[in-house]
Amino acid sequence: MTLRILIIDDHAEFRTLLRHHLSLRWPAAELVEHDPVTAGALPGDFAGEGYDLVLLDYQFGGGETGLDYLRRFRAQPGFPPVIMLTAAGNEDLAVEAIRAGAADYIPKQNMTHERLVAAVQRIVETRAQPGAGGTQEMPAGHEQLPPNLRIEGCQLLRRLAEGGAGTIYLARRQATGENVAVKVMAQRLPTGEESKEALRLSREYETIRKVDSPRVVRVHDLGVADGHVYLVMEYFPKGSLRDLLLGPLPRANALAYVQQIAGALEIVHKAGILHRDLKPANIMLRADGSLALIDFGTAKYAAGHSHTLTAAGSVVGTPNYMSPEQCAGLELTAASDLYALGILMHEMLIGQLPYEAATPLAVLYKHQYAPLPELPPEHADLQPVLNMLLAKAPGERYQRARELIRHLSVFGGAAS
Repeated sequence: MTLRILIIDDHAEFRTLLRHHLSLRWPAAELVEHDPVTAGALPGDFAGEGYDLVLLDYQFGGGETGLDYLRRFRAQPGFPPVIMLTAAGNEDLAVEAIRAGAADYIPKQNMTHERLVAAVQRIVETRAQPGAGGTQEMPAGHEQLPPNLRIEGCQLLRRLAEGGAGTIYLARRQATGENVAVKVMAQRLPTGEESKEALRLSREYETIRKVDSPRVVRVHDLGVADGHVYLVMEYFPKGSLRDLLLGPLPRANALAYVQQIAGALEIVHKAGILHRDLKPANIMLRADGSLALIDFGTAKYAAGHSHTLTAAGSVVGTPNYMSPEQCAGLELTAASDLYALGILMHEMLIGQLPYEAATPLAVLYKHQYAPLPELPPEHADLQPVLNMLLAKAPGERYQRARELIRHLSVFGGAAS
């Protein structure tokens, strides 16, 4: 059966964004949009019949909020699961939404493709279980796996995430019985050739192997299956730092994470590597509380190294975390990664990004020209640290991660 999702939001652009992300993962899904402002409120007895999931905005016109809708929906027997989305998110609202019966809660400013797809996937899998009811596009077991994809030494279990570049599967290594993640490139290799995407994944494999540190994801194998290049790597069942950022983190936790991430950057920078896409979704959590960097697909060797697949002057990265020089396509240094860590530090302490705007281009402009963000009084003692991390000129920032670690040590937090 076809997956059917109802999107209730009064912003046409955001509905389009949701449709784009959902269609990437579930191309055959039926996505129905409802604007409460232009189309009016849904009937009081609306029971969600025929839908597998509802994505519900919190704030829209008409005198009601998404929480009002949610409470009314949950009073209807058999109403499908609801994911609450809001641009005014905080921890209190998240708790209130979950108490009101939301299956999940995602602040719009923190939404990524991976986070949205993971939240929907969990609901799809739950409703696919015997007796759960509802319909869905793909069962969570082997039926959703490509029939011709065979990974040497691994048994594929299920799909974890999917994007334009490829798909990540959960698998079990047959030799050890441990769970691993398998990243499979979407583009099939031309016969007798190697695509740029294949070379990029190969470089990611070699980059991670060169570092060989617990601060970086472990990789096990690189190969080709059914014409697609794949990478077998460590699996993180606790997810990423993105999953923790529903609001501000406790100060001690935030500083401990900053020090761990700085320790990881110190290691990769010593190896002559710049990550260039440091963000919460690329920082994974282990069961023991330690962090590990992933996704070195856009990593680049620092100046003086000849290994590169990125053209000079090109812009790569995620706009919310890009340094001013990265926004301008200029040469990057270790200070560029540390700028991204400064954005992360602000996000962990405050619960929101320092620079936000309606379009990615406007975000890039703010990185280059907007004033430095000011921390609230309870974190004012950390303002000099943040200023050093987010200085517009690379030369005015910390030049080495160990300088930041040393500076932060006086504020407490776990050493890295």
